[in-house]
Amino acid sequence: MNDQQVNDKTIDPPRSLRTGPIEPYGWHRDVALRKEKAVNDIKDVWRNHKSGAVPHKDARQKISKHLLWGITNTECLFVGSTSSNSDFRFMTEAAYDACDPAVKNSVKDLQHEHVYQKKRMAIEILKCETESEVEKVLLGAVACIVTKTEHKALAEFDHLYGWARYHEAGLKVIERQRTELPGPRTRK
Repeated sequence: MNDQQVNDKTIDPPRSLRTGPIEPYGWHRDVALRKEKAVNDIKDVWRNHKSGAVPHKDARQKISKHLLWGITNTECLFVGSTSSNSDFRFMTEAAYDACDPAVKNSVKDLQHEHVYQKKRMAIEILKCETESEVEKVLLGAVACIVTKTEHKALAEFDHLYGWARYHEAGLKVIERQRTELPGPRTRK
């Protein structure tokens, strides 16, 4: 897989962070429509902000607290269900090992982490001059499932942006292959 570059940030985790086999993860059949709606909603807020109709703080909060979730949740088959944290493209090794679909509530100690922090992404979006710049920033709207302990460890590196936080926290990331249906756990 080729790493995509957006501005100075890498969307996919660096190879040094990747580990484990590639296996299927759940992919919502309407993912393109769901993602397109979320992107269009963010562009609407951006346009309204640029026109002066929405104050900066309100626009930033709406984007960071609500709309970026719409993009990062599109990678999940069961959004809002108890199994939602087990069906994402990126998971840390510890999160993957803690997630056992045969055990009810096994995902309760997992956390949906925005690789590129939502607040910082919202600030970047509001600085954009064109819609294509907004789209480039939105390529960084990627989720990685981590344990609650890892989430706390990542918070120590909030001064960094994106996958650099994972590197500094010493976390290894598993990238799962996209499939239309939930796939079996095949990690050995």
